[in-house]
Parts: sequence; C-alpha cells; structure tokens
Amino acid sequence: MRIDPKGTVAGHPALLVRRTLRRLRTRLQWGLDELESAASLEVGKGRALIKALAAEGLIEAAGRDAWQVTQAGQTLSAATAAKRVTRATAERTLQGFLDRVEQVNNDPYFLWQGNPGGSLWQHAETRGRAVE
Repeated sequence: MRIDPKGTVAGHPALLVRRTLRRLRTRLQWGLDELESAASLEVGKGRALIKALAAEGLIEAAGRDAWQVTQAGQTLSAATAAKRVTRATAERTLQGFLDRVEQVNNDPYFLWQGNPGGSLWQHAETRGRAVE
C-alpha cells in the first residue's frame, strides 16, 4: 500500500497517522496517554484523533478507555510513502549491476584458486579447536 506523504488520513497528516499507528500496533491495548505520546500531541489533544481514527476503521474500542489497532490500521501502518521507482531508474540500475557481473566474470582476480579435487571438509575434525 502506498500513501501520499502530503495527503491526509481522517483529517490528519498521513505521515503522522502512519507513525502513530506504527508505534501503537505492537501493543494489545492502549489508552489516550499512549496515543498522545505516540503522536507527539499535547496532553488532552488526542481525543479528536481517536474519534477520527475510529471513524475511519483504523482503531477500535478494546474496553473502557482502551483501544486497539484494527487490520486496516495495521495495513496503513505498513504503507510506504516512498516514490515509485521509474522504469529509467530501474533499467539504469540493472545495467550497472550487469556491467559489474561481466567485469567479475572477465577478471581472473575473482577466480577461485583452491584445490579442484580436494574437499572443503577434509580437515573437519580439527575445525573449531586449537591445533597442537
């Protein structure tokens, strides 16, 4: 899910709502104080946010003065606000990677110089202990 970093959710900045839900989603239940702390709101300013989030279905009552994040709230808390990667950027990045792969494949420095007939485990009995 993507969110507009300049957009709003329930009348509040989308990034503020996402950050608040991220901080609260790991708790089974939380109250007004925890919400105000998670949202960096002044004491007494969280009730409007609780009403707005509940109206949007992002939180639900979990008892008297207790709330919990809903599945929709979990989804929003995991949303990204990053810009999409353009096709040009993706193709440029992929081509750079393929160029590096070709360089490694053509450079003898990266060839393995081990014993082709030997076993990596031939000294397994001494591995992990001091050799006398």
